[in-house]
Amino acid sequence: MNMMKPILCTLLISTLGACASVNSSEPIAGEGKKDAEVLFFRQSSLQAKLADAYLGTGGGDYFLQLGEKEYARYPVSSGWYEFVVKAHGSLSSSQNIEFHVGKTTCVEVRPNTEDVEWLAVPFLNALIPSFKLESVPCVSLAELTQVE
Repeated sequence: MNMMKPILCTLLISTLGACASVNSSEPIAGEGKKDAEVLFFRQSSLQAKLADAYLGTGGGDYFLQLGEKEYARYPVSSGWYEFVVKAHGSLSSSQNIEFHVGKTTCVEVRPNTEDVEWLAVPFLNALIPSFKLESVPCVSLAELTQVE
């Protein structure tokens, strides 16, 4: 019992210290003309089912809280941008994504099953999920409405 107190305290402190706050007025990508679009979406999965994913810019400012089976569209400026994603208490992962003029780029938010940091203590991966971003071919409107 005495061994569990330091472990629980460490987990609690690291979880509280790694929280993300969302600022929906945060500019998504670029200050210029919004000539492209990004669609972030998250499908149903067994891992990280109850955890929300927090998406942000490379500067670490989070603009979106995305739950399971949710999506969001944003106008963006064309070019390359870095995005980060995390769950409460987890390390963030980043991905560079390119946006093209007049096109929609689809980005799937997925649970990170390959998180190397958690290999030493596998049960923590279930307790503190992490996410990754992947640029994917855009889903059809029918598939997108099933994600909602």
